[in-house]
Amino acid sequence: MRPRSWSGCAPRRCRNAWLPRGASAASPLVGSTTMASKGYVVVFGRGPVADDIFKAAQAADYRVVAVKDLRTIEREVAEATIVVEACVADHYRKYEALEAMGRALQPRAVLLADALPATVAECATWSGQPRRCVGYGVVAHLADQKIVELATGAATLDDALEQARTFFSELGHETRKVGDRPGLISGRTIAALANEAAWAVANGVASEGDVDRAMQLGTNYPRGPLAWAREIGPKRVVAILENMRRHEGDAYEPAPLLREIAGSKEPAQR
Repeated sequence: MRPRSWSGCAPRRCRNAWLPRGASAASPLVGSTTMASKGYVVVFGRGPVADDIFKAAQAADYRVVAVKDLRTIEREVAEATIVVEACVADHYRKYEALEAMGRALQPRAVLLADALPATVAECATWSGQPRRCVGYGVVAHLADQKIVELATGAATLDDALEQARTFFSELGHETRKVGDRPGLISGRTIAALANEAAWAVANGVASEGDVDRAMQLGTNYPRGPLAWAREIGPKRVVAILENMRRHEGDAYEPAPLLREIAGSKEPAQR
């Protein structure tokens, strides 16, 4: 089922996407090299997840391209062995991207979908490629995670999962298969923690700074939950919470503070 906007209308066709930081829009094959021999990787998206996967794949000797827009994506996907969707914040842009990718996906290619803002079941349906779709979970920076969570849908083939495992292994990361639930493990845990902290601020329990300091000093967290949300990207956190709320109820309604931060133009947001 295709997602619908809040007004009940189907999402409009998306035309624009973004390149990873430092990549040039002039070349259709950004970062590809003649020495790359492990396969052709297409990355669609923006922010730390897309940037890091792009750079890691390039460093691992994959031929890798960042796609500028959906008018280009089908041409590039038609030649790819690995297609990475990292359109993390906009639910409707994600649908449009997966639909376009699915139309052009090769029979033996694997489609890696960001499974934090939407479930693998949703991503597989939108792409029309349920057998080739594997969800992955990278909360923010790939380098910060020793393990990448993978999830499959009901129809995902074993060889597609194995392709996903091999790809992330080549990028230097272990993988663990987890259940297809909203936010997977790391995403839902961090987002829920940040949301509870934001609700505490909204309910007058303490200031944002005091909540963060209490969690750092009281639980030995490396950073406070709201500082963590800002580092990850507030839009990213809200997207994960919205995914949880759609499937598991209003207990995961994003707090007003998170929505406010996500709507601001802070450098950390996606």
